Amino acid sequence: SIITTIVQLIHLQNDSKKFGHKLTKVEATEVFFGITKLFVSTDSKLRRMVYVILKDLYGICDPSDVIIVTSCLTKDMTSNVDIYKANALRVVTRIIDTSMLAAIERYIKQSIIDKSHFVASAALVSALHLIQPFANKTSINQTLGQGQAHSSRASESENAAIVKRWINEVQEAIKSKHEMVQYHATLLFYSIKQHDRLAVSKFVQKYTANVDVHKKNKMSQNKQNTATSASGN
Repeated sequence: SIITTIVQLIHLQNDSKKFGHKLTKVEATEVFFGITKLFVSTDSKLRRMVYVILKDLYGICDPSDVIIVTSCLTKDMTSNVDIYKANALRVVTRIIDTSMLAAIERYIKQSIIDKSHFVASAALVSALHLIQPFANKTSINQTLGQGQAHSSRASESENAAIVKRWINEVQEAIKSKHEMVQYHATLLFYSIKQHDRLAVSKFVQKYTANVDVHKKNKMSQNKQNTATSASGN
């Protein structure tokens, strides 16, 4: 099946030392464009594998070729299907450049406060990837070359500046009733404000106070329940 083939390609790419072969730039680009034709599929499992392999291949393909797929991803970002929207967010923020990010940032901002916690978390984690520097600079230098690696670092800085404009949406997401959204929003808030000691201090004080109030309310509720139970007996 197509899904099995995609899994085998991912396995080959991620375990190239064992198999002694890794996709070349030409091969990866051919596979990449072949995979994009599967966006027309309505099979949710197949679509999920499409997103996974696109993330694996984008670092090998020529950036000018990869950017073409963003139209498909942008369409999914505005979809009514949460799983498509969330997965598209995860992929598109890995492959776009700064100019494209500026063009689609309104979709990401809307997704951060989406009513679906699945979509909101995906948007927040994607924003974290945009604002935080790549974990392995050596790998990037080897894959892209020194010139492209320098360009990548410059792009990271510009991306981070754009993400910092989303602070209002991030603060709104922190108020979510879903703990995972709260967690990711808190991480992103700190990533944005980590050099602003006053803002971080106020944030900690505010939410520490909220925790204390929650504990007191819970203790009070427990006492009332105990008293009600005792009077009933």
